[in-house]
Amino acid sequence: MKYLSTVLVLLLPMLATSQVFDKTVEALNTINLEVLEPYLDSSVEVTFSDDPKVLTKSKAIQEIKQFLLSQGSISAKRRHKGNSKENDSDYRVLNLNTATANYRVFVYTELIGETRLIKELRFDKI
Repeated sequence: MKYLSTVLVLLLPMLATSQVFDKTVEALNTINLEVLEPYLDSSVEVTFSDDPKVLTKSKAIQEIKQFLLSQGSISAKRRHKGNSKENDSDYRVLNLNTATANYRVFVYTELIGETRLIKELRFDKI
């Protein structure tokens, strides 16, 4: 029983990390960016075509949604992941295929207190 408790305690942070990225893929596929709201930091760096902007959470949701709506049909899939040695930051690289172009989406998160939040979303045309 002690072993099971220890394993559960160690797995909880990994599940939270996975949930952030699963919700990101869901939000991109459905263009329902409101799903991301609980996972975004109060200010988020959003980059489209090498034009980085630091936006408030609500403004970031609006701009990403507007971008996705302009792209036509969308399919997002996970491609690559990584984390820092201290385990306080993670990233995922997603493939985003749209009717007009293909993008590599970089999603960077940091552990802030007990919560993992998205700090950066970068859309690079490939």
